[in-house]
Amino acid sequence: MRISRIILFVDDIVSMARFYSETVGAGEHRFESEMFVVFETDGAELCLHQTPEQYRNTNGEYPPREDSNQKFVFHSDEPLKEHERLVFLGVSMREPVKYGDLILCDGFDPEGNVFQISNR
Repeated sequence: MRISRIILFVDDIVSMARFYSETVGAGEHRFESEMFVVFETDGAELCLHQTPEQYRNTNGEYPPREDSNQKFVFHSDEPLKEHERLVFLGVSMREPVKYGDLILCDGFDPEGNVFQISNR
């Protein structure tokens, strides 16, 4: 078996699709329905699924989920430049961490979900 899709449930599918496409640079995407967006990648697809209304956050506050037990990683040959670009755009980002040649940094999307930029 192999991973074919990663699905992230989101409250505002339109703004989150825009964030991952335009801000993070996850690439082209398509709406398979008004509740489901697919980003084609070189590996597994990243999918956004509209959270059913009864489970959505209604107060509009999304603190960073720093204790989340999940995150997905975007590859970049230059994660430090990506970090700078995202900070400039106002994305909440942690400071980059280096382990030898490995460079990574975590960030938070508008709904508080953790993602990572890495050169791995």
